[in-house]
Amino acid sequence: MEYGLMILSVGAAVVGLGLAYRSYARAGKDYSEPIAVASPPLYRVLYNKWFVDEGYDYIFTGRRKLGDVRLGVMGAGEASSWFDAKIIDGAVNDAGWITRAIATLSSWWISGSSTVCV
Repeated sequence: MEYGLMILSVGAAVVGLGLAYRSYARAGKDYSEPIAVASPPLYRVLYNKWFVDEGYDYIFTGRRKLGDVRLGVMGAGEASSWFDAKIIDGAVNDAGWITRAIATLSSWWISGSSTVCV
């Protein structure tokens, strides 16, 4: 059974090579694929491998934007960068500003009360 399947698969490969050679042996530079002439949309889908790579780029990697939104890993990176820059850094900067303001008011209070007491 195994040898029969091996022979069958090698035979299918040889037949495919023969058909490809027969189809493309005399093709010049101006040759166009028969399926491209018969059905351009189908040829485009097959030529682009069912757009699997493009879908992967949109959904998982985020190398391509979907409108203004980037999905995938790069989208998560952009979102976390925005969150860090706007929310976390904003909270830290606001806490620093409040601390400086209170320290300034406190120094005015202390310096004003010490001159009155003396």
